[in-house]
Amino acid sequence: MKREVDYVCIGTGVAPLLAAMSLRQRGYRIAVLNPERDFFLEDSEVPLDFLNFENANSDFQRRFENNTIERVYRNLSPFFPGALELLKTPQFVLPPKKGAGFVDESAPWVRGRHRVWLAFEGTEGAERLEHLYLRALDSGWKPQWLEGLALAKRFPGVSLQGIDQRMSGKKWVGFQGPVFGDVDVERFRRGIYHFLREHLGELLIHGAHIHRMSQGEVTFQSQGHQPTTLSVQKKCLFFWTPHLVPWIESYFGPLPIGVAKKQLWEEWDVISREPVHADVVAHFERIRLWSYGEGLPPETGWNRLKIFRRDKSPDILGAQAFQEIKQVLIDFCGWSRFSVRSFKARGLYRWDDTQAHQTTRDGLDRVLIPASDGPLHWIAGNIERSLHVLE
Repeated sequence: MKREVDYVCIGTGVAPLLAAMSLRQRGYRIAVLNPERDFFLEDSEVPLDFLNFENANSDFQRRFENNTIERVYRNLSPFFPGALELLKTPQFVLPPKKGAGFVDESAPWVRGRHRVWLAFEGTEGAERLEHLYLRALDSGWKPQWLEGLALAKRFPGVSLQGIDQRMSGKKWVGFQGPVFGDVDVERFRRGIYHFLREHLGELLIHGAHIHRMSQGEVTFQSQGHQPTTLSVQKKCLFFWTPHLVPWIESYFGPLPIGVAKKQLWEEWDVISREPVHADVVAHFERIRLWSYGEGLPPETGWNRLKIFRRDKSPDILGAQAFQEIKQVLIDFCGWSRFSVRSFKARGLYRWDDTQAHQTTRDGLDRVLIPASDGPLHWIAGNIERSLHVLE
Protein backbone atom coordinates (compact mmCIF):
# COMPACT_ATOMS: atom_id res chain seq x y z
CA MET A 1 0.00 0.00 0.00
CA LYS A 2 1.22 3.49 -0.85
CA ARG A 3 -0.08 6.78 0.56
CA GLU A 4 0.91 10.42 0.16
CA VAL A 5 1.42 12.71 3.17
CA ASP A 6 3.07 16.07 3.77
CA TYR A 7 4.76 15.31 7.10
CA VAL A 8 5.67 12.18 9.04
CA CYS A 9 6.00 12.65 12.79
CA ILE A 10 8.24 9.95 14.29
CA GLY A 11 8.57 9.52 18.04
CA THR A 12 6.84 8.58 21.26
CA GLY A 13 5.14 10.55 24.01
CA VAL A 14 2.99 13.61 23.54
CA ALA A 15 5.45 15.61 21.36
CA PRO A 16 4.64 13.96 17.97
CA LEU A 17 0.93 14.20 18.83
CA LEU A 18 1.23 17.94 19.52
CA ALA A 19 3.05 18.43 16.22
CA ALA A 20 0.41 16.39 14.38
CA MET A 21 -2.37 18.52 15.92
CA SER A 22 -0.69 21.77 14.91
CA LEU A 23 0.15 20.64 11.38
CA ARG A 24 -3.31 19.20 10.87
CA GLN A 25 -4.86 22.51 11.92
CA ARG A 26 -2.77 24.16 9.19
CA GLY A 27 -4.21 21.84 6.57
CA TYR A 28 -1.34 19.39 6.12
CA ARG A 29 -1.66 15.63 5.67
CA ILE A 30 -0.02 13.85 8.58
CA ALA A 31 1.15 10.40 9.60
CA VAL A 32 2.44 9.59 13.11
CA LEU A 33 4.77 6.62 13.60
CA ASN A 34 5.64 5.45 17.11
CA PRO A 35 8.34 2.74 17.38
CA GLU A 36 7.03 1.74 20.82
CA ARG A 37 3.84 -0.21 21.50
CA ASP A 38 2.31 2.62 23.56
CA PHE A 39 2.61 6.38 23.11
CA PHE A 40 2.95 6.97 26.85
CA LEU A 41 5.07 3.98 27.85
CA GLU A 42 8.11 6.22 28.29
CA ASP A 43 6.05 8.68 30.35
CA SER A 44 8.34 11.54 29.38
CA GLU A 45 6.10 14.47 30.43
CA VAL A 46 5.76 16.11 33.84
CA PRO A 47 3.05 18.55 34.97
CA LEU A 48 5.32 21.41 36.05
CA ASP A 49 8.80 22.88 35.92
CA PHE A 50 10.99 21.70 38.83
CA LEU A 51 12.91 25.02 38.78
CA ASN A 52 16.34 23.64 39.62
CA PHE A 53 18.44 26.67 38.68
CA GLU A 54 21.55 24.49 38.65
CA ASN A 55 23.31 26.96 36.37
CA ALA A 56 24.14 30.24 38.12
CA ASN A 57 23.83 31.99 34.75
CA SER A 58 20.23 30.84 34.19
CA ASP A 59 17.91 33.47 32.77
CA PHE A 60 15.94 33.78 36.00
CA GLN A 61 13.38 36.32 34.78
CA ARG A 62 12.58 34.38 31.61
CA ARG A 63 12.31 31.11 33.53
CA PHE A 64 9.75 32.57 35.93
CA GLU A 65 7.79 34.22 33.13
CA ASN A 66 7.59 30.91 31.25
CA ASN A 67 5.89 29.26 34.22
CA THR A 68 3.10 31.70 35.03
CA ILE A 69 -0.33 30.15 34.89
CA GLU A 70 -1.23 32.39 31.94
CA ARG A 71 1.81 31.22 29.97
CA VAL A 72 1.09 27.55 30.74
CA TYR A 73 -2.48 27.95 29.56
CA ARG A 74 -1.47 29.91 26.47
CA ASN A 75 1.11 27.28 25.45
CA LEU A 76 -1.30 24.36 25.78
CA SER A 77 -4.73 25.63 24.75
CA PRO A 78 -4.09 25.84 20.94
CA PHE A 79 -3.24 22.14 20.85
CA PHE A 80 -6.09 20.67 22.86
CA PRO A 81 -9.20 19.74 20.85
CA GLY A 82 -11.68 20.49 23.65
CA ALA A 83 -12.11 22.52 26.80
CA LEU A 84 -9.04 23.34 28.88
CA GLU A 85 -10.12 24.68 32.26
CA LEU A 86 -8.23 27.28 34.28
CA LEU A 87 -8.02 27.65 38.07
CA LYS A 88 -6.17 30.88 38.75
CA THR A 89 -6.86 31.27 42.46
CA PRO A 90 -3.76 30.39 44.52
CA GLN A 91 -5.66 29.91 47.78
CA PHE A 92 -8.23 27.16 47.75
CA VAL A 93 -11.76 28.07 46.69
CA LEU A 94 -14.87 25.98 46.23
CA PRO A 95 -15.68 24.86 42.67
CA PRO A 96 -17.42 27.53 40.58
CA LYS A 97 -21.07 27.95 41.44
CA LYS A 98 -23.80 27.04 38.99
CA GLY A 99 -24.62 29.93 36.73
CA ALA A 100 -21.04 31.27 36.83
CA GLY A 101 -20.38 29.93 33.32
CA PHE A 102 -19.95 26.47 31.85
CA VAL A 103 -17.22 24.37 33.46
CA ASP A 104 -16.20 20.96 32.15
CA GLU A 105 -14.95 19.24 35.31
CA SER A 106 -13.74 16.23 33.31
CA ALA A 107 -11.43 18.42 31.16
CA PRO A 108 -7.70 18.88 31.84
CA TRP A 109 -7.15 21.65 34.38
CA VAL A 110 -4.39 24.21 34.44
CA ARG A 111 -4.02 25.09 38.12
CA GLY A 112 -2.24 27.96 39.83
CA ARG A 113 -0.19 27.14 42.94
CA HIS A 114 2.33 29.08 44.98
CA ARG A 115 5.88 27.77 45.13
CA VAL A 116 7.40 27.52 48.61
CA TRP A 117 11.14 27.00 49.15
CA LEU A 118 12.59 25.93 52.51
CA ALA A 119 15.88 24.78 54.05
CA PHE A 120 17.67 24.40 57.40
CA GLU A 121 19.20 27.69 58.52
CA GLY A 122 23.00 27.77 58.30
CA THR A 123 23.26 25.12 55.57
CA GLU A 124 24.49 25.44 52.00
CA GLY A 125 20.90 24.93 50.89
CA ALA A 126 19.82 27.96 52.93
CA GLU A 127 22.49 30.10 51.23
CA ARG A 128 21.23 29.08 47.78
CA LEU A 129 17.68 29.70 48.90
CA GLU A 130 18.51 33.22 50.15
CA HIS A 131 20.23 33.99 46.85
CA LEU A 132 17.14 32.83 44.97
CA TYR A 133 14.92 34.94 47.22
CA LEU A 134 16.98 38.08 46.52
CA ARG A 135 16.88 37.45 42.78
CA ALA A 136 13.10 37.04 42.92
CA LEU A 137 12.83 40.23 44.98
CA ASP A 138 15.03 42.22 42.60
CA SER A 139 13.02 40.96 39.63
CA GLY A 140 9.73 42.21 41.05
CA TRP A 141 8.13 38.84 41.85
CA LYS A 142 7.30 39.91 45.44
CA PRO A 143 8.46 36.82 47.37
CA GLN A 144 7.50 36.58 51.05
CA TRP A 145 10.23 35.51 53.49
CA LEU A 146 8.98 33.00 56.10
CA GLU A 147 10.42 31.28 59.15
CA GLY A 148 9.32 28.74 61.75
CA LEU A 149 5.62 28.10 62.17
CA ALA A 150 4.56 30.54 59.44
CA LEU A 151 6.66 28.58 56.96
CA ALA A 152 5.51 25.17 58.23
CA LYS A 153 1.84 26.08 57.78
CA ARG A 154 2.41 26.65 54.06
CA PHE A 155 4.05 23.27 53.51
CA PRO A 156 1.77 20.56 52.00
CA GLY A 157 0.94 17.79 54.45
CA VAL A 158 2.27 19.38 57.66
CA SER A 159 0.56 18.32 60.88
CA LEU A 160 0.40 21.10 63.47
CA GLN A 161 0.11 18.58 66.28
CA GLY A 162 3.41 18.51 68.19
CA ILE A 163 5.03 20.96 65.77
CA ASP A 164 6.72 22.98 68.54
CA GLN A 165 8.55 19.89 69.74
CA ARG A 166 9.55 18.90 66.19
CA MET A 167 10.97 22.32 65.45
CA SER A 168 12.79 22.66 68.76
CA GLY A 169 16.48 23.27 68.12
CA LYS A 170 15.96 23.44 64.37
CA LYS A 171 15.30 26.61 62.46
CA TRP A 172 13.66 26.32 59.09
CA VAL A 173 13.83 29.28 56.73
CA GLY A 174 12.31 29.87 53.34
CA PHE A 175 10.01 31.97 51.24
CA GLN A 176 6.75 31.83 49.35
CA GLY A 177 7.19 32.63 45.68
CA PRO A 178 4.85 33.44 42.81
CA VAL A 179 1.86 31.48 41.59
CA PHE A 180 2.96 29.17 38.77
CA GLY A 181 0.93 26.80 36.61
CA ASP A 182 0.72 23.03 36.41
CA VAL A 183 -1.48 20.82 34.28
CA ASP A 184 -3.33 17.49 34.32
CA VAL A 185 -0.85 15.56 32.18
CA GLU A 186 -2.86 12.33 32.05
CA ARG A 187 -6.11 14.01 30.98
CA PHE A 188 -4.33 16.16 28.42
CA ARG A 189 -2.50 13.22 26.85
CA ARG A 190 -5.60 11.03 26.73
CA GLY A 191 -7.67 13.78 25.15
CA ILE A 192 -5.25 14.61 22.36
CA TYR A 193 -4.50 10.93 21.65
CA HIS A 194 -8.16 9.89 21.31
CA PHE A 195 -8.89 12.88 19.07
CA LEU A 196 -6.07 11.97 16.68
CA ARG A 197 -6.96 8.28 16.88
CA GLU A 198 -10.38 9.19 15.52
CA HIS A 199 -9.21 11.62 12.83
CA LEU A 200 -5.97 9.99 11.61
CA GLY A 201 -7.15 6.40 11.91
CA GLU A 202 -4.61 3.99 10.45
CA LEU A 203 -2.05 6.79 10.05
CA LEU A 204 -1.55 6.91 13.83
CA ILE A 205 0.69 3.88 14.26
CA HIS A 206 1.92 2.04 17.38
CA GLY A 207 4.86 -0.32 17.19
CA ALA A 208 5.94 0.90 13.77
CA HIS A 209 8.89 -1.00 12.35
CA ILE A 210 10.55 1.12 9.65
CA HIS A 211 12.06 -0.86 6.78
CA ARG A 212 13.34 1.97 4.60
CA MET A 213 13.69 5.77 4.53
CA SER A 214 15.00 7.07 1.19
CA GLN A 215 14.12 8.97 -1.96
CA GLY A 216 11.26 10.84 -0.36
CA GLU A 217 9.59 7.70 0.99
CA VAL A 218 9.16 5.91 4.29
CA THR A 219 8.23 2.24 4.30
CA PHE A 220 7.03 0.76 7.58
CA GLN A 221 5.08 -2.16 8.96
CA SER A 222 3.04 -2.54 12.14
CA GLN A 223 2.06 -5.79 13.80
CA GLY A 224 -0.58 -7.72 11.86
CA HIS A 225 -0.49 -5.40 8.83
CA GLN A 226 1.12 -5.37 5.41
CA PRO A 227 4.02 -2.96 4.73
CA THR A 228 2.94 0.58 3.92
CA THR A 229 4.91 3.20 1.97
CA LEU A 230 4.43 6.89 2.67
CA SER A 231 5.39 9.35 -0.05
CA VAL A 232 6.59 12.35 1.98
CA GLN A 233 6.05 15.70 0.26
CA LYS A 234 7.80 17.84 2.87
CA LYS A 235 9.73 16.46 5.86
CA CYS A 236 10.14 13.70 8.42
CA LEU A 237 10.13 15.05 11.97
CA PHE A 238 11.98 13.15 14.73
CA PHE A 239 11.17 13.91 18.37
CA TRP A 240 14.08 13.50 20.78
CA THR A 241 13.21 11.74 24.04
CA PRO A 242 15.54 9.66 26.28
CA HIS A 243 14.22 6.18 25.44
CA LEU A 244 14.50 6.61 21.68
CA VAL A 245 18.08 7.90 21.44
CA PRO A 246 19.60 4.72 19.89
CA TRP A 247 16.66 4.41 17.50
CA ILE A 248 16.83 8.07 16.40
CA GLU A 249 20.58 7.83 15.81
CA SER A 250 20.04 4.94 13.42
CA TYR A 251 17.55 6.87 11.26
CA PHE A 252 18.52 10.54 11.71
CA GLY A 253 22.28 10.23 12.18
CA PRO A 254 24.62 11.28 15.01
CA LEU A 255 22.88 13.49 17.56
CA PRO A 256 24.25 17.00 18.19
CA ILE A 257 26.70 17.23 21.10
CA GLY A 258 26.10 19.52 24.07
CA VAL A 259 22.36 19.84 23.52
CA ALA A 260 21.12 17.99 26.61
CA LYS A 261 22.24 16.50 29.92
CA LYS A 262 20.31 13.59 31.36
CA GLN A 263 19.01 13.90 34.90
CA LEU A 264 17.72 11.08 37.08
CA TRP A 265 14.64 11.71 39.21
CA GLU A 266 12.70 9.45 41.53
CA GLU A 267 8.93 9.72 41.37
CA TRP A 268 7.08 8.75 44.56
CA ASP A 269 3.32 8.46 44.91
CA VAL A 270 2.51 8.60 48.64
CA ILE A 271 -0.84 8.08 50.38
CA SER A 272 -1.81 10.50 53.14
CA ARG A 273 -4.30 9.59 55.88
CA GLU A 274 -5.47 13.21 55.93
CA PRO A 275 -6.26 15.42 52.92
CA VAL A 276 -3.37 17.66 51.85
CA HIS A 277 -4.11 21.22 50.74
CA ALA A 278 -3.57 21.69 47.04
CA ASP A 279 -2.46 25.30 46.67
CA VAL A 280 1.32 24.91 47.10
CA VAL A 281 4.22 23.13 45.41
CA ALA A 282 7.06 22.79 47.94
CA HIS A 283 10.82 22.78 47.26
CA PHE A 284 13.17 21.23 49.82
CA GLU A 285 16.72 20.70 48.57
CA ARG A 286 16.44 17.98 45.89
CA ILE A 287 12.75 17.29 46.59
CA ARG A 288 9.60 18.68 44.94
CA LEU A 289 6.33 17.85 46.67
CA TRP A 290 2.66 18.65 46.04
CA SER A 291 -0.87 17.38 46.63
CA TYR A 292 -1.75 15.25 43.63
CA GLY A 293 -4.94 14.43 41.75
CA GLU A 294 -6.86 15.12 38.56
CA GLY A 295 -9.26 17.96 37.88
CA LEU A 296 -10.43 20.54 40.39
CA PRO A 297 -9.16 19.84 43.93
CA PRO A 298 -11.73 18.79 46.56
CA GLU A 299 -12.44 21.38 49.23
CA THR A 300 -9.94 19.83 51.65
CA GLY A 301 -7.39 18.73 49.05
CA TRP A 302 -6.32 15.30 47.84
CA ASN A 303 -5.10 12.33 49.90
CA ARG A 304 -2.10 11.73 47.66
CA LEU A 305 1.28 13.38 47.52
CA LYS A 306 3.46 13.44 44.45
CA ILE A 307 7.17 13.63 45.31
CA PHE A 308 10.00 14.05 42.82
CA ARG A 309 13.53 13.66 44.14
CA ARG A 310 16.65 14.44 42.10
CA ASP A 311 19.23 11.68 42.47
CA LYS A 312 22.86 12.27 41.52
CA SER A 313 24.16 8.98 42.94
CA PRO A 314 24.13 5.47 41.41
CA ASP A 315 22.06 4.28 44.39
CA ILE A 316 18.75 5.45 42.95
CA LEU A 317 15.72 4.51 45.07
CA GLY A 318 18.15 3.41 47.77
CA ALA A 319 18.59 4.01 51.51
CA GLN A 320 19.49 7.70 51.07
CA ALA A 321 16.26 8.30 49.16
CA PHE A 322 14.13 6.76 51.90
CA GLN A 323 16.03 8.75 54.53
CA GLU A 324 15.33 12.06 52.76
CA ILE A 325 11.65 11.24 52.24
CA LYS A 326 11.42 10.29 55.93
CA GLN A 327 13.08 13.56 56.92
CA VAL A 328 10.38 15.53 55.09
CA LEU A 329 7.27 13.48 55.91
CA ILE A 330 8.02 12.32 59.47
CA ASP A 331 10.61 14.71 60.92
CA PHE A 332 9.18 17.89 59.40
CA CYS A 333 5.53 17.16 58.50
CA GLY A 334 4.95 15.10 61.67
CA TRP A 335 3.48 11.98 60.09
CA SER A 336 3.70 8.84 62.21
CA ARG A 337 4.19 6.72 59.08
CA PHE A 338 3.60 6.88 55.36
CA SER A 339 2.45 4.46 52.65
CA VAL A 340 4.13 4.41 49.26
CA ARG A 341 1.63 3.68 46.52
CA SER A 342 4.29 3.47 43.82
CA PHE A 343 7.75 4.72 42.93
CA LYS A 344 9.92 4.61 39.86
CA ALA A 345 13.01 6.16 38.32
CA ARG A 346 12.56 8.84 35.68
CA GLY A 347 15.21 9.98 33.21
CA LEU A 348 14.63 13.54 32.00
CA TYR A 349 16.84 15.83 29.96
CA ARG A 350 17.95 19.32 30.91
CA TRP A 351 18.03 21.03 27.53
CA ASP A 352 20.75 23.57 26.75
CA ASP A 353 19.67 23.93 23.12
CA THR A 354 16.09 23.69 21.86
CA GLN A 355 16.69 24.59 18.21
CA ALA A 356 15.51 22.12 15.55
CA HIS A 357 18.32 20.45 13.57
CA GLN A 358 17.78 19.75 9.87
CA THR A 359 19.57 17.42 7.49
CA THR A 360 18.99 15.66 4.17
CA ARG A 361 19.88 11.99 4.06
CA ASP A 362 19.19 9.44 1.30
CA GLY A 363 17.01 11.92 -0.56
CA LEU A 364 14.73 12.63 2.44
CA ASP A 365 14.55 15.86 4.46
CA ARG A 366 14.80 15.04 8.18
CA VAL A 367 14.31 17.34 11.14
CA LEU A 368 15.30 16.56 14.74
CA ILE A 369 13.22 18.42 17.33
CA PRO A 370 14.79 18.40 20.84
CA ALA A 371 13.10 19.34 24.13
CA SER A 372 10.40 16.71 23.55
CA ASP A 373 10.35 15.64 27.19
CA GLY A 374 9.97 17.48 30.49
CA PRO A 375 7.27 19.98 31.57
CA LEU A 376 4.29 19.56 29.27
CA HIS A 377 3.84 23.28 28.59
CA TRP A 378 7.53 23.64 27.69
CA ILE A 379 7.20 20.80 25.17
CA ALA A 380 4.16 22.48 23.61
CA GLY A 381 5.90 25.85 23.37
CA ASN A 382 8.99 24.34 21.76
CA ILE A 383 6.94 22.35 19.25
CA GLU A 384 5.14 25.50 18.15
CA ARG A 385 8.40 27.46 17.78
CA SER A 386 10.06 24.63 15.84
CA LEU A 387 7.17 24.25 13.40
CA HIS A 388 7.04 28.01 12.87
CA VAL A 389 10.71 28.02 11.87
CA LEU A 390 10.22 25.04 9.51
CA GLU A 391 7.45 26.78 7.61
